[in-house]
Amino acid sequence: MQVAPRARRDGVIAHSLDDETVVYETATGTAHRLDAAATKVWWMADGCHSVRELALEAGLNERVVWGALIRLQSAGLLLSAPGRWWRRRGAASFVAARGRYGASTILR
Repeated sequence: MQVAPRARRDGVIAHSLDDETVVYETATGTAHRLDAAATKVWWMADGCHSVRELALEAGLNERVVWGALIRLQSAGLLLSAPGRWWRRRGAASFVAARGRYGASTILR
């Protein structure tokens, strides 16, 4: 099963500075600060690229992409959530990535 995540663009205002992005939800007034990995993934997540393709194009390890996707999904910044398989696969990869690459967070 190919997972092609798609970022939420409606109802948000995004501003990038250097390698980070702040995404502001207009309806709730919530602001999210995306780290460098989450920034790359969020801008590239168009629903047409698989996780592997996102990793290759962003120059990131696939586990880092999975971790960013989990954080983006938790923050409500993704439209597509392919289901239980995605969450299980992503969660396992995220745990592995945190240990190896350090934890990075999306702040609200």
